[in-house]
Amino acid sequence: MNDRPKKPKSIALAFDALVELVFHLRGENGCPWDKKQTLRSMIQYIQEELAELIEAVEKDDLGNMAEEWGDTFFNFLMFAAIAEDGGVFEIEKALRSIEAKMIRRHPHVFGDSNASAVEEVMAQWNSIKAEEKKNNSASLMDSIPQSYSALKRAHHVQKKAAEVGFDWPDARGILEKIKEEICELQKALEKRNEAETSEELGDLLFSCVNLARFIGQDSEAVLSATIDKFIERFKYVEKELEQAGKSAAEASLQEMDELWEKAKKRNRSEK
Repeated sequence: MNDRPKKPKSIALAFDALVELVFHLRGENGCPWDKKQTLRSMIQYIQEELAELIEAVEKDDLGNMAEEWGDTFFNFLMFAAIAEDGGVFEIEKALRSIEAKMIRRHPHVFGDSNASAVEEVMAQWNSIKAEEKKNNSASLMDSIPQSYSALKRAHHVQKKAAEVGFDWPDARGILEKIKEEICELQKALEKRNEAETSEELGDLLFSCVNLARFIGQDSEAVLSATIDKFIERFKYVEKELEQAGKSAAEASLQEMDELWEKAKKRNRSEK
């Protein structure tokens, strides 16, 4: 078993100080706003801070990354303090539990396992996780939060199914499935059947997420990058139109299409 490296005591002291601050803010002489918060009300603030942290990471905004991480961490601590005050769980027990779980799931670090490659480590992780939950009769799908975005939830649903062998043998099969779903969507559109169109569109999107998952791409990240690219190109169109004395609303579709193609060529030349 490997000895765990010792981290500076200053980190533990800083953590203790922040925990004390959170409980003080919710204490008798604390802040009315902090004392009023509930587990449900904190969801909004956690989501907002986490979104800002993700944006800082994606934009390589190193200057703001520490601050956004701190804001996110503080909100998680506030959530934990509310939970402890309400008897939902104790912070110390939750920390000890996750520590024990991580040690248990890393036998190649803390035990006698010889797993070294990433693939071996992941297979080992999934095996240990399955063993931990073998006495749980719930569906594999029950562990996937409903609160996930649709793209993320689809990815995890497909991943869970794949972990037990319910998966495509190669990407070509998924591509054929996507073609099949496009044909079915076209038929639904031709019939002007709104319910059927909605269902087929959902099937198509689900299959596209499945392809991304299969080839190791993150659908959220891929779509986010495409959205950013669209925004950048559209801003170019707006800027060019403004220089010509027009707004996007005043321009014709042909004018905007021509500028859009220029924006695409400009992006390619910058790569």
